[in-house]
Amino acid sequence: MTEHRADSPFGRDQRWSRLFNDLEGQLAAAQEAADAAEAADRVRAEVLQIRLIDRLWGSIGRSIRLRLGPGDTLAGRLVTAGEGWVLLEEGDRETLVFLPRVQAIDGLDPRTAASAEVMGPLAARVGPGHTLRRMLRDRAPVGVRLDDGTILTGTLDRVGRDFIDLAQHDPGDVPRARAIRSLLTIPWPSIVWVRRL
Repeated sequence: MTEHRADSPFGRDQRWSRLFNDLEGQLAAAQEAADAAEAADRVRAEVLQIRLIDRLWGSIGRSIRLRLGPGDTLAGRLVTAGEGWVLLEEGDRETLVFLPRVQAIDGLDPRTAASAEVMGPLAARVGPGHTLRRMLRDRAPVGVRLDDGTILTGTLDRVGRDFIDLAQHDPGDVPRARAIRSLLTIPWPSIVWVRRL
């Protein structure tokens, strides 16, 4: 092997070559770091666009658990969801839950979200009234849990835009005029859930 002195033209070329290689390595590392930061920024920006309803739609069919308060949970298979509400199925019972009363949700798929475009134009417009009117049509006895923890039972008599009328009667009674103890009008914001009994 031939040695070159540092002040010879060959020695200077090697030093310059090492310097340029080092600079190229630093530039490549800086570019990788910038690309990684840009990708992380894009992911954060995409996550900022995801709404809770998108996560719920992406988790339809999964078993989820809703925390309603200290020691108070409700679990079931997520059947459908809309802005401000979810419909759970627990065995052969359906429970419509108003989301403003939910403190936390366990079991949503963290990697999946579905948009209104994927779900269809009607999905975003369907409200809790659709499910409540189906319960009304079926004349199914229901339980209604209020935000103070009270559970009322009866049959839905009317479903308005932001309220329900509950005909209270004993479980098992047919909701005829003589069996109805009272007719309560309940605003939706007071309702935690409505469950088919």
